[in-house]
Amino acid sequence: MSPYPNAYQIEEMFFNRLNPNLFHDHLADPIDVTVSGTDFHISGNYKTVEEFHDNIYGRINDAVKKETLRVDVRRVIGGGDSAVGREYQLEMVDLVRFDSKGKIVQMKEFLDSVAIHNLVDAHEKKVKEGS
Repeated sequence: MSPYPNAYQIEEMFFNRLNPNLFHDHLADPIDVTVSGTDFHISGNYKTVEEFHDNIYGRINDAVKKETLRVDVRRVIGGGDSAVGREYQLEMVDLVRFDSKGKIVQMKEFLDSVAIHNLVDAHEKKVKEGS
């Protein structure tokens, strides 16, 4: 049996992405997460689960209404041994690498950077102003 998750298991991991308690169980610590983009609030390289959580989950989840979030995993390529108060749609692609324990050790995210930047920026300005 392969130590790496199969396509179905990977789909389940990312389907649970909105629940950090479930998703973080699948992350190695330390981890290497890169969010692509420049001039963008959450782009950067994160080396621990805590850094990843605080800079991505914390900032985006605080900026949107949690009950409006939904994850739709469209397609998993690989697996096994091949190892807000308004409507908002985020398209993203995650490239991940697993360790021999089936934990995600490296992840690179490609997402709609302008939309996320504007969303997080508007929310954080609102919080700073005390609204």
